[in-house]
Amino acid sequence: MEDEQLAKLVQALYDESVPRRRYKIRYSALGATAPFVLMTPADSVITLNEDHVLVQEHSEKDDGRRALELFAIAEVMLETYMREADISKETIRELLSRRDLLLQSLALDEVHSLKAIARALRDNATESTDSKALEIAVVGALRAVGFAASHVSGSKAPDGVAGYQVYGVESTRIIIETKASTDNPSLGHLDLAGIHSHAVAVNASGAILVSPGYPGAEDENSEISLRAVQQRVSCWTVEQLARVVERAERRHINAADVQGIVLNQFRPLDVAHHVTTLLETPSFDRRSLYRAILDALDMLSERLTDIPRNLSLIAGRIIDDPELQTVNFKDISEAALDLAHVSRGLLHVTDEGNDVIVFGDLAELRRRAAPLTELAEPPRRRGAFRDRTSTPADGRQE
Repeated sequence: MEDEQLAKLVQALYDESVPRRRYKIRYSALGATAPFVLMTPADSVITLNEDHVLVQEHSEKDDGRRALELFAIAEVMLETYMREADISKETIRELLSRRDLLLQSLALDEVHSLKAIARALRDNATESTDSKALEIAVVGALRAVGFAASHVSGSKAPDGVAGYQVYGVESTRIIIETKASTDNPSLGHLDLAGIHSHAVAVNASGAILVSPGYPGAEDENSEISLRAVQQRVSCWTVEQLARVVERAERRHINAADVQGIVLNQFRPLDVAHHVTTLLETPSFDRRSLYRAILDALDMLSERLTDIPRNLSLIAGRIIDDPELQTVNFKDISEAALDLAHVSRGLLHVTDEGNDVIVFGDLAELRRRAAPLTELAEPPRRRGAFRDRTSTPADGRQE
């Protein structure tokens, strides 16, 4: 920040005669080593670094994003206050650098974000100084889709074990194996027979192998394909698992979906086909359906006021949406019930006639539904610091 810019910013903060400037919040990929937030006073822009682990961890959900942006504003103002206090630029640079490293460490200490988990998979796919990094990343990824997974490791043991309990039905377990490599690992390095032996030793029903790639993956009769079927080892790539994790919530993917592939599909080509099918079925984003229902209620608010709103009326508005061409009435009904549950009393769907009743303002319903729609809705009371035309993490204009 230049001294002239600093002087103008400080004057605006303390001199009430100077009009208060509103700052736009932007998200941009600045690189993993760049600070998590930068400010350009001349343009009134505060930029959050999408490549920073702190931003990745807390920018997915609306509540976390708001808290992240408040913290970002405080962070850039901290530099302003230190400059105003005549602390040397070198000292400020050192302090902020150490503080940023601390923020990265804290963000990595407990990871909840699906994007961050997927990035950990991709970042640790190649061989590194930490030989167990990919193992830990895969265990975290399987937990993210619903498995109770644990890291085991050892020369005569699998890298991990995963399973989930279906009450009243016999549960199954699978073992986890990983092969980090700069290039496609060799057939001998993959050691499918050894993986099968690990599965038998712990009485597991199947095995998932996660690797950057496989030799002869595109050939259904290649040696890796034949051995995968023979040893019943499901051959996944790191990228395939990362994509499943990233879309787990919006596609409602669970442990049963993943385990169904692991126990029945083994060749790299077959796994690739079924992962693609999983990610494309249903062929619509559930967030889009939640948003479309709210939009339909909005459009109907001033029409046909002599009859109750119902799911059939809503469906009539949704069928024209090009993104929701494969949606059926059951999908709409389930999504409306999801919205009713998250609305905390503001939306009700009757059991008898599927009437949809909104007990309040639609703007408030949208705010309460934000965990499902993942849209940054306007606040209940607007402030004077932020420019509400800022672009949130999903790119939607507020």
